[in-house]
Amino acid sequence: MKHGALLALLLTLPAAASAPETASLLYRPECVLEAVAARKNARLDPARRPPMVLLGSKIPLARFLEAAKEQIGGFVPDRVMNMYVVKTDEIYLNDSASSYGRHGRIIDDSLAHEYAHYVQVVYEGADRENDPNDALESDAVAVQTWFREAGAAALPADCRLR
Repeated sequence: MKHGALLALLLTLPAAASAPETASLLYRPECVLEAVAARKNARLDPARRPPMVLLGSKIPLARFLEAAKEQIGGFVPDRVMNMYVVKTDEIYLNDSASSYGRHGRIIDDSLAHEYAHYVQVVYEGADRENDPNDALESDAVAVQTWFREAGAAALPADCRLR
């Protein structure tokens, strides 16, 4: 086949679907956890391993669904949701870039939100199943907002990933 014919053939083929753009953490997760714990006046136990942080683009959706099924009940999302899963002690983050950028949001403030839930459960003894007034969620949103508006800027330079 001549080069011109090959080029013509290639131009008629459908373009491969490009991978969706992902958001990247700007700060080391341990720095975000330390900032959240300090904000909530919680003393982290150095002997306790923090929850693993899993990004939606890096894992099969089935892993998230299996881990989170007790917390999400019958709801079956079509993508990984931002969530601290108590049973597995893991944090899942939706890292789709389209989820961030609005209102100055970054994926790190979602991580701060989930770390707030981790601190609530592990260090404050909160029962996420028994929160009729959504006080735990309101607290996590307040921590997320604080982190986005002031907490991230106050992190030491060595906390930045890029």
